[in-house]
Amino acid sequence: MASKARQFREHWADELDGAAMYRALAERADGEQREIFLELAKAEERHAAHWAAKLVELGEPAPRADQHRRGARVRLVSWLARRFGTEITVVFDGGTVGPLPTRLPLGPVEVVFTDAGRTADDEIVARTNAAPPDRPVVVVTSDNELRTRVTTVGATVTRSPALLGLATAR
Repeated sequence: MASKARQFREHWADELDGAAMYRALAERADGEQREIFLELAKAEERHAAHWAAKLVELGEPAPRADQHRRGARVRLVSWLARRFGTEITVVFDGGTVGPLPTRLPLGPVEVVFTDAGRTADDEIVARTNAAPPDRPVVVVTSDNELRTRVTTVGATVTRSPALLGLATAR
């Protein structure tokens, strides 16, 4: 029974994390996109209520949202969305790793793996250069060469330690 309660509590926490992430994304979105994020947050909250009820059925105390600590991934995505907007792309060198998808959507984060012969740096510069002039682009890197290349085409650069500090904060 304790194992089932732990599993239900983890599901409950995951649903609250999802709701928090969608609410953070809604803060920077407009119009229909904002409404979609808010509806997704409400759906996650309904799912959390379902898992809370399952815990009560097991005789466990009802979990309280004010006692929940968001996971590192949610804190990171929420911070990125609040700071930079709702489109987040992470680019990796993929050509030497083996067979990988070229694009992997993970909620509000798109993960891109480059093809053989193309570096992640080249992909980041190309995406930065292709962004509409009215859309701000922020690149997170501690690579000075990449920093120079993307600032030349209009990006703002944030160094990696700032992001790492947020992801590992307790």
